[in-house]
Amino acid sequence: DLEINEENIKDTIYKNILCRNKKLVMLSKILVNQKSNTIISIDGKWGSGKTFFVKQFEYIIKNVEQFYDCKVFEQKSIDMMKTLNQNSIIIYYNAWENDDHIDPLESIIYNVLNEFPKYKDYITNNKDMFNLFKDCMINFVEKSSLGIIKSENLKSLKSFQDIADSIQTTEEKKAAFNKLINSILIGNKRLILIIDELDRCNPAFAVKLLETIKHFYNNDNITVIVSTNNSELSYTIKKFYGEGFDGYGYLNKFYDLIINLKCEDIKQYVQNALNFDNSTYFPEDFSFFFFKHYNFSLRECNR
Repeated sequence: DLEINEENIKDTIYKNILCRNKKLVMLSKILVNQKSNTIISIDGKWGSGKTFFVKQFEYIIKNVEQFYDCKVFEQKSIDMMKTLNQNSIIIYYNAWENDDHIDPLESIIYNVLNEFPKYKDYITNNKDMFNLFKDCMINFVEKSSLGIIKSENLKSLKSFQDIADSIQTTEEKKAAFNKLINSILIGNKRLILIIDELDRCNPAFAVKLLETIKHFYNNDNITVIVSTNNSELSYTIKKFYGEGFDGYGYLNKFYDLIINLKCEDIKQYVQNALNFDNSTYFPEDFSFFFFKHYNFSLRECNR
């Protein structure tokens, strides 16, 4: 329920309100040692703070210099996060906000370029790259505008947004995507792509996005972090493929690593975030008992 903005993200890290700073360090340690394509699941039930966790991670890595003069993290952890910052590009993609798009690959490509406007210029000025992406992005603009913007109106223009040759086959799309990624990841950098809120998407888009990750994101310089409720996502997959389909088994084969996100220390959380002192005041003590007994999520504790 806490608004996800820079002030709240910083506050929760500095005060360790969510009791997850150790887990943020652990995730950083895993990522800094990646040498091949990896898909990591951040798994937690609704209300467990998955989006806040990945946003905290993104903020720490992109602003690691802020933490040098404080005692939030050990020096060796900060040095490791700085290495990750220097060797990585982190892109956050909210699948739920984009599930009205027809093609997840085109949607993510557009999101990558939107994050880094300078790469739009690179592709516009590079004739081969520009030609490779033209029709792919024309299709995306036309579909995502529900036909209001027609491709015929775009083909005559000369900027990245207008786009002109053709990508027809799956192999051409793979080649285009890998050319884009390799042009961005200069100096052996890695792309860390965070895909959030997949469990909230409509079933067709969710399954298509998973298949897209499986088939397109096999570049050794890419790590994909899927932040989702795997229990709910497995039901979504089951609905799509049929009742007899093992949705959870499908996901377990899909992920290389699953990190379970639960309330690490519920006592510390309610004391930090809700100002509970469960040793002196009976209503708070009684509430805390229920939080533990029913294994409440952070959101349920707040409410």
